[in-house]
Amino acid sequence: MTDTLARQERHYIVIAALLALFLGALDALVMSAAMPTIVAELGGMHLYSWVYSAYFLARAVSLPVFGKLADLFSARRIFLFSITLFLLASAAAGAAPSMVFLVGARVFQGIGAGGIFALVDIVLSDISLPGERGKTLSFASSVWGISSIVGPTLGGFIVTYMSWRWIFFINLPIAVLCLAGIGLFLQDKRERNKEVHLDIAGIVCLTGFILSFFAIFSLFAYAPLFIQGALAKTPMQVGMAMLSLSLGWSCGSLVLGRFVDGAGGRTA
Repeated sequence: MTDTLARQERHYIVIAALLALFLGALDALVMSAAMPTIVAELGGMHLYSWVYSAYFLARAVSLPVFGKLADLFSARRIFLFSITLFLLASAAAGAAPSMVFLVGARVFQGIGAGGIFALVDIVLSDISLPGERGKTLSFASSVWGISSIVGPTLGGFIVTYMSWRWIFFINLPIAVLCLAGIGLFLQDKRERNKEVHLDIAGIVCLTGFILSFFAIFSLFAYAPLFIQGALAKTPMQVGMAMLSLSLGWSCGSLVLGRFVDGAGGRTA
């Protein structure tokens, strides 16, 4: 695929894929500063944790499923479907009249995000030039770091000066741009593997990876509730307080990407 793509087209695809990844990563983190306000408006304190858990669980379950679907069918179509599902679920979450409805919308957001996360790595690997794959994939990792820095602060800003519903509505125009970039420039020419192999070691590694992410993101879920509820801080102050957890993420991912190119993935 890489030989048939012009450099400019490749850049458009990378930008669209990273923007889609940014949306999925941002929605995992932007909620932290907004949740106390959302609960105050919609009620349903007993569902507080499910707004996070529904998203993370749906994403974790759907991610390997979409990865397999990309092997069996068109990666381009699966990517477009995932972004579209995330877009529609974001619109539904922004219009949520109750916590139950919001949790349901977050489930579909998580499914869409799982597809996005799976297809971003596949697409970036496919279009990367030889010798640049580690650097290209490090951009994806740095997007996580950037979203972790921007997310809590952006959530606090939106809740303070606008409405918590815009946390979801802001996804819509960006998702449309992602659909345009992938739909117009991505060529689906990868070979499809219809053989099924059960990778036990991979499953164990994936399980450890998911559990590690749950441990990290639990801080984003419950620390804001403590800071705003117990310490009586504003949403903007909550967002600023969460920055300390995120700064090393963005810098470390860029360093690791170049280390992978030089030393190899196993050593890294």
